[in-house]
Formats: sequence, C-alpha cells, structure tokens
Amino acid sequence: MIVPIIIAALAIRSVEAATYIGCVDPANVPAGSSTTISTDVNACIAWILNTPFGFSGCYSQTVSQGRTRTTFPSSPEGCLANCATYEGAALSRSNNLLVCQCADTLDGDGAEVCQPASASGGFYLYGQSLTEPTALARRQLRERLRRAQIARNQYCPSSLTACMIGCDHEAFEADLEACGGCMNGLYGPTVRNAIATGVDCSALPNVALGGVTCTRGQCEVSACKYGYALVDNQCVRML
Repeated sequence: MIVPIIIAALAIRSVEAATYIGCVDPANVPAGSSTTISTDVNACIAWILNTPFGFSGCYSQTVSQGRTRTTFPSSPEGCLANCATYEGAALSRSNNLLVCQCADTLDGDGAEVCQPASASGGFYLYGQSLTEPTALARRQLRERLRRAQIARNQYCPSSLTACMIGCDHEAFEADLEACGGCMNGLYGPTVRNAIATGVDCSALPNVALGGVTCTRGQCEVSACKYGYALVDNQCVRML
C-alpha cells in the first residue's frame, strides 16, 4: 500500500529534513536515500535529503496563484531547486519526462494514489514557507533603523546636527563659521572624537564683508573686495 510508505517517508523528513519523491528509477535515487525495490525493477521508493520542501500528497491536478514557472528537470532534486523562490512545487511524469511546476501558491485538486515510475499523469505536491523568515528580517531591519535614528536625533531634530561648543552643545543647520559641519567636532558619547568637517566661510580669502553666506552646507560668495572678481565662487585678482 502507498499510505504506509508515505507515512514512513514523512517520518524520515521530520528527523532529517527530507521529502518523499515516490517511485523513481533506482539508478536516479538521490545519494543517502533509503529505497525499497518493488517487483518492478524500474520502480522504487525514495526521498530527497536536506530540502525545505515538505510533501503534501498526490493529486490529479493543481491550482496555482501568483507567479508560476514550468520546467523539465532531469531529476526531482532539480525541480525543487528550480522552485527554491516559490512556496509551492509540483512534480509529474509524462512519457519519460519530468514536468515541474512552481507557483507562489499551489494547491492540489483531486487526491489520488501516487503513480509508479512507469505511469504518466498525476502530481506530487510540495510546499515550503518563505513568508515568516522574510517578515522577520523586515522587522529586524526596521528596528535597527529606528534605533539608529534615535541615536542620531537624541540631541537635535532630524534636520540638524549636534556640534561641540566648548563644554556644551548646540544644533547647527547653516552656521557661517561652521558651514557643512562642526568646527569643534560632533557632540555625543559615540562621536565626540569624530573629525570636524565644517568650513569657516567668513575666513575665505578676498571676500568682501558680508559677501558670503552658508547655504545647504556650502559657502556661497556674492561679493569680493576691491580689485578682485568673482569667478566660479572664488575671488580672484583682476588683471
């Protein structure tokens, strides 16, 4: 009977992470599988080791939803490998060919006794779970981003940066003497020794008094001292 064989295969799967693949040619049995040779020398019972797919049963047809893919692998292992990014897989035989179906959602319709190697038609149905690990990874990423944002914004709003001023700190956005950064270093327990990156726009050479501003972290020169001309945001001597 096919039922005890299926139960035995599922029991093995629970211990060794294997899945039942039914009757195949003994020459193509996966390495390490347990086999039972029947009176038909072209048939055996086998299961694939180390796979996330679990055996769901045999059905006369399948119903799919979402993405789908059909391949013609050389072995049952190839089918499950082809369906690694899908939650459902189905394996069938047609005139000595293996037909493999992959789908985001794959259900069986019309339960039946699993077919032997010499028979065509019918589907071995498998499933795996891809949703839970993906959702967990997304939650962990969101939590890491949340903690990082809290650490960055614990002293100033998100648009400002906390800078050292003597023994205190202040939030800077477009300070003329610390344009684009903090002249005395960043403020905070983890960045107190960070390299300062600010620019003192008021110290730029040959710029007229009041002739420079800090806009979006960049010094913008608008006027030069007498005898100098503004070229590419710099004051150069006139010839």
